[in-house]
Amino acid sequence: MTTFVREFCETCNNGWMSLLETRCIPLLRRLWAPSYPLGVTSFNETEVASLAAWAVKTAWVRERVADRTNTADAATREQFARTQEVPPLTWVWVSRYVGNSNFRALNAGITVTHQDQHWQAGESRRVSLCALRFQGLAMVVRTDRGPGVPPFALPADAWRQLAPHPGSMTWPPKRPVGDAEVEGIVRNVSSWIQLPATTEFVRSGDWEDVQRN
Repeated sequence: MTTFVREFCETCNNGWMSLLETRCIPLLRRLWAPSYPLGVTSFNETEVASLAAWAVKTAWVRERVADRTNTADAATREQFARTQEVPPLTWVWVSRYVGNSNFRALNAGITVTHQDQHWQAGESRRVSLCALRFQGLAMVVRTDRGPGVPPFALPADAWRQLAPHPGSMTWPPKRPVGDAEVEGIVRNVSSWIQLPATTEFVRSGDWEDVQRN
């Protein structure tokens, strides 16, 4: 809430970013509303796309603040600024959240190399994970720089996938998530990364240690 990111120009900050924030405020309020008529609400394809774009923008800003770097390359970021369409190799999920954190972001940056290559080989893939928690919501954004890293899915009874997403969405999911589940997605990557494919972890945010396998 009090972070200033100096890399953004006035044109972007007061232009497409501001428009995206304004467009998503009523959508976010609907997500965190305590109840709905008949117990559920729905979001159309355009609304889902806007929520996904907002989450990506927020996660990429948090990565820049925490790590002073960007997993998405310059061309991808420029395309996103022009269109606000979630790019390929980017995934977004949202859930109801019951926990002790509010307005908190956890970031992890992971460097992945192929299991047949030495860990010092030049070719690698960077994966960024960001978990956002605020106002009774949890959002997870994953961005890969390059193809080939194993995908993962979050439990459908607790999470709704916003991107890639083919259409509308019903809300809320069957159960909420707590701190252990949200933080486990960012901290415990070995469940989906399929070691020994990963040779180096560089974790940021709450972590300062570097682990090599």
